[in-house]
Formats: sequence, structure tokens, C-alpha cells
Amino acid sequence: MGGIAVRTLYVYFSRTSRTESAVLTLKRLMGGDERIVRVRPAVGYGGPAGFLRAVFTSLSGGHPKLLSGDPVDFAAYDRVVIATPVWAGRAPPPLRVFLRAQTGAKSTAYLATCAGGSCEKLFDELDELTGCRRAAALALDGMKGNAEQEIENFVRQISG
Repeated sequence: MGGIAVRTLYVYFSRTSRTESAVLTLKRLMGGDERIVRVRPAVGYGGPAGFLRAVFTSLSGGHPKLLSGDPVDFAAYDRVVIATPVWAGRAPPPLRVFLRAQTGAKSTAYLATCAGGSCEKLFDELDELTGCRRAAALALDGMKGNAEQEIENFVRQISG
């Protein structure tokens, strides 16, 4: 899409601030016409009790209620970037609930924050939920590497 402004939508869920920090870094490096949507469950997952709730909801396949926000039309964007932590190899339930209600993604890219292991199962799940095969994906392992450098490389991959 050389020379033409690419409209990018960033959608993310973050229990802690790690994924949020990664998506904000990505947005800063990408520039352009963009919008950020944070998926927010009605009942939070912060702190030790929230962690236990997150584990239970994830393993039980729960469908948490989300706080309503401005409507999102994936079809209005050239690219949808989804950023998420990995919970038990999958997308967190709040993000799954949000994505099931969306249609029309033209191009997707995924940024996953994890602590080791493969994210292929997660990326395949996101392809299924969005109905769109990913153009690029980054597994950002918090246990190693330089996050900003990895995100810069990801920006080149998305933009190329």
C-alpha cells in the first residue's frame, strides 16, 4: 500500500500492563492513522484473586461479560493488529468473546506476550476467531530478548 495511509486498528487485552506496554510501543513505531481498543471485562483480573479467576475462566472456557465501549467495525480498517497475553496456550476469554462478535477483518497481525513456549496454537485460534489468516505474528517472550528491537522487526514485517 505504498504511499497510501494504512488505517490500522489495534485491539488488545492486558491483565497486567505487559501487553498494554507492548501494543503502545508498537503503535508508536507504526505511526499512521490508527485507533486503539482495549477489551475490558466487566469483572477484572487484577491481583492474586484476579489471577485465580483468570485461570478458572480460561480453563473452564468461560464467556465473561465485557464492558461496553464504542462500536468497532473491523471492515473500516486496512489492518487489525491484535495484542494479547497467552493463557494456557490460548487467547484470554475476554478477547475471545470480543473477537467472536467482530467480522470483516481484511488483514490481521498478532502480537502475543508470553513466558516461553510456542504461540502457534494461539495464532491459529486468532485466525479462526477473526476469519482472516494472519499476515504476521510476533511471540514476545518476556523471559529473553530485547522487546523494543523485536517490535521494530515486527513493524518492518507488517509494513513490508
